Amino acid sequence: MRVLIADDDRLLCELLKEYVSACDHQVVEAVSGGGVAAIQSFTKHAPDVLLLDILMPRLNGFTVCSNVLSRNPNAKVVLMSGQVQADYPSVALSGAVAYLQKPFRLEQLRTVLHSIAGLECEAEDSEPEEEEKVAAAAPSEGSSPDRGEPLRVAFRSIAA
Repeated sequence: MRVLIADDDRLLCELLKEYVSACDHQVVEAVSGGGVAAIQSFTKHAPDVLLLDILMPRLNGFTVCSNVLSRNPNAKVVLMSGQVQADYPSVALSGAVAYLQKPFRLEQLRTVLHSIAGLECEAEDSEPEEEEKVAAAAPSEGSSPDRGEPLRVAFRSIAA
């Protein structure tokens, strides 16, 4: 799948690019310029999936998600945050297909991306190394009827 990454933390964008590539998906761009840049990049690249941080400057992830889905109701948005909890009502109401709580592991991202792609994913029983966790972004930054109820794991897939 073609994946767009939007997070205001440049270092995290670079790490996520490596993670997405390790999951056998293509990164079309990683933008760290905030919500407006994310919308512009989404319009330019029309990716299959948007990995989107919630707390960003110039438009937060909820606003970006709403904008993207109003333009393309079939867009697949995965919200990410180290500060907004999975049970925050706006997460479920956002229309996103999944939510990843930072820090998350490579296998959690792989599971979400494979689920969106409709692929089966082998679960790893071993405890991942500490460096496999994605760092949380810097502090600067109910369910949707169409999207279903999220899973309550390390990530929340918002599919029926």
